[in-house]
Amino acid sequence: MGPLILHQSIVDLIMEIQTKIQNKAKMPAKLKVDPTGCKMPPKLKLKVANECENLSSKVNLTVQKKEFKYFIAHAKQINELNYDKMMSIFEPLMHEMYENSNWGWNEEEKLSEWKNPKTRVIFVVPKDQTERGGKSLFFNQLPDDDEQIIGFMCFRFEVGADKSESALYVYELHINPDYQRQGLGEQLMQMARNIGAAFKMDKIMLTVFRSNLIAQQFYTEKLKFSTDKSTPAKNEADYIILSSRIKS
Repeated sequence: MGPLILHQSIVDLIMEIQTKIQNKAKMPAKLKVDPTGCKMPPKLKLKVANECENLSSKVNLTVQKKEFKYFIAHAKQINELNYDKMMSIFEPLMHEMYENSNWGWNEEEKLSEWKNPKTRVIFVVPKDQTERGGKSLFFNQLPDDDEQIIGFMCFRFEVGADKSESALYVYELHINPDYQRQGLGEQLMQMARNIGAAFKMDKIMLTVFRSNLIAQQFYTEKLKFSTDKSTPAKNEADYIILSSRIKS
């Protein structure tokens, strides 16, 4: 039997396959991403979190303080009336501290911070007698114009100071003095922790004035936060950065 003679088209096909195999062997291994998000790069985790329009699709929140309603909204959904209500709580509590700080008091700058498109806000509203026992959580909704906002939290999903971690950063947490010491601060921080955990954030971060000893005590003693490594030296800034790891 004579030698096997291959048709030229078959030879070309074999050579093409061999080339592809060789090229594939030279390619670097693809990044393996854990579907749970545990090994997802920080920037990718933040992208997923920031692009989530409705937190209710990802987060399972429960509340202990059921005599209040909690409205969770994007900054882009919030109207000027609600920003006015936020400022009416914020200014009496914080004006003097800002005036005495290196930042100074600047209402327009603070409003601009709140209106950042990545900012999300949780509003707290007391239930009236007819609502007791009813629904407490409202996603992508705002309180009615005639409802009293007695507290709020602003937060964003951001890269940590060393760029290797992702964080849920709490920008504001303020409660009307008439409603303080009722567990609302703890309730909001627990909600923030649950939201951060749902998106596999590495930690919760926040900034506190060095002069605000009551807030420092609340975060460090009650909630077990500690000074973050990104905190500036005492002679460089009049604030500290606190953080707490989020358990996956």
